[in-house]
Amino acid sequence: MRQHISTKTVSRLAAYATVALLLGGCRLVITTDAKGHIESASNLYSCEQPSCAFEITEEISDTFTAVPAEGYRFVRWQGICARSVTHICEATVAPLPEEFADQEQDIDIGLWAKFEHQSFVRTWHRDADGDLFGSPEDTLTSAERPLGYVVNNRDCDDSNPAIYPWRDELDDGIDNNCNTQIDEGLGTVDPADLLFRDVDGDGFGVNSDTISIDEPQDGYVANAGDCDDNNGEIFPGAVEEYDSVDNNCDGEVDEGFEEREFFRDIDSDGFGDADNSIFAVLRPSGYANLDGDNCPAVYNPAQADSDNDGIGNSCDDFTDRDNDGVADGDDNCRDTYNPSQADTDGDGDGDACDETDNSQTPDPAPDPEPIDCDKTSLDQEMLDAVNAFRSQTQDCGSEGIFPAVGALSWNCKLKAAAVRHSTDMAENNFFSHTGSDQSSARNRIDDAGYNWRAYGENLAAGRSSVDGAMDQWATSDGHCANMMTSRFTQFGSSRVSNGSSTYTYYWTQVFAQPR
Repeated sequence: MRQHISTKTVSRLAAYATVALLLGGCRLVITTDAKGHIESASNLYSCEQPSCAFEITEEISDTFTAVPAEGYRFVRWQGICARSVTHICEATVAPLPEEFADQEQDIDIGLWAKFEHQSFVRTWHRDADGDLFGSPEDTLTSAERPLGYVVNNRDCDDSNPAIYPWRDELDDGIDNNCNTQIDEGLGTVDPADLLFRDVDGDGFGVNSDTISIDEPQDGYVANAGDCDDNNGEIFPGAVEEYDSVDNNCDGEVDEGFEEREFFRDIDSDGFGDADNSIFAVLRPSGYANLDGDNCPAVYNPAQADSDNDGIGNSCDDFTDRDNDGVADGDDNCRDTYNPSQADTDGDGDGDACDETDNSQTPDPAPDPEPIDCDKTSLDQEMLDAVNAFRSQTQDCGSEGIFPAVGALSWNCKLKAAAVRHSTDMAENNFFSHTGSDQSSARNRIDDAGYNWRAYGENLAAGRSSVDGAMDQWATSDGHCANMMTSRFTQFGSSRVSNGSSTYTYYWTQVFAQPR
């Protein structure tokens, strides 16, 4: 890729102009973000989008201004305006002459500005001589820029306003342009014979202490550019660290580290308070990357909010999924808006979600098939397992976090409903809450003669043990919620097996609150 770059100073106290000569087909790519944007005086190259690309087919000259968003400030240019130390930059971009047209691919020329929040605490550098370049040694740390201080630390002599980066070098035995070379291209000293004092032994010396000699000299090296010759870890090419020090002697401090917003996270769940934030480069202790904690003082990494009221289940004392003003625990239609709670037939299901009118007294349900209601050891094991589960606070995912609730008592009629469905699934080889006779859990409970106010049903298959079935239910949000519902006070369960069916073992749990 062939290109030619030349530079010239337009105004030391205002801006720097960069002339980039490139092939036809090059593009000027301007990059911005939400912290600010870049405007051009002609308005032909203004950019308020994340990235803007402009085809350059002829020479263009324009003045670019970095405009910070509200609450932010300009820090520095990067790309073709990198030499400008103010928010204004004059730039010229032009194609190369045709005789140099050996280019094989297009070239993108970048222009972007760095902004930071005004609350960001940074290191400022004293500009004693007023040339807009600061001293590496004389610093203050604060959020607000102190009077007489600047962002950059590129000045190699802050007591002389005629010495600053990129100015013309003079034949005076001084490094006028702060490039670590003295009288380059002007003096009579052979650069190959010039050695620089290296106190810290890092292989780089300082340009202010030199000797001219044609043989090696202890304590002197051929490389200049060390910005701290008392620290062997600071030299050109070193890895930059976030420590308010110019580690690599490029004139910039902590470049590559961007500040961002962090949010106070007092419950340490990974979500912070959107109204309590700070700007920093590294995340401080007690802060999170993400905001929007719906329970700022309660640990809730899942951020579950069943009723979408902006208050997480973990701290919501009033969960109302259908937003009808009635808490889910008391709502006779939890998922259907029904503020009146009308229940014409008195069956526990509100009119808004009750498709069956039970206001007429139905014929007595037939007695279920005789069943030995004495609890088997398996029945007792399951009852104990469920009650042990209910005795502790449980996180049921999308259904919320449930506090410990009271123990369930065994009920023969609920066991009969469970036996009926487990047997049906095992003998007819299916797995569903709807029976082979199209019966629902409610039908089976009614047929067992149980007069209920609320009920629930859990199914599991393929596990032979109580622990195996409980593992399935405990890790499923809806099944977990059934086992933790405080309204349920009675319980029955059953396991039926059939070696020729798909899952062999079929479990049914039935929970209810009697009327």
